[in-house]
Amino acid sequence: MFANKNILITGATSGIGKSLLDKILLQKPKKVFILARNLEKCKYFTQKHHNCIACYLDLSDKRSHSVAQRLKL
Repeated sequence: MFANKNILITGATSGIGKSLLDKILLQKPKKVFILARNLEKCKYFTQKHHNCIACYLDLSDKRSHSVAQRLKL
């Protein structure tokens, strides 16, 4: 279902988002964009999976909204 697709996941460092990311990575997506407030927690995925790209996004911080604009979300 997700093979060779670009995927965007918010909140992927814990809870439902992390569980979803684990399952999606098994399906070999082309790229996975991980949007999170804590980039330190994203290191596990970006170091282990070459197709994961971590981006800082905090919806309560207007400065971080430029990330979403650059990704054309």
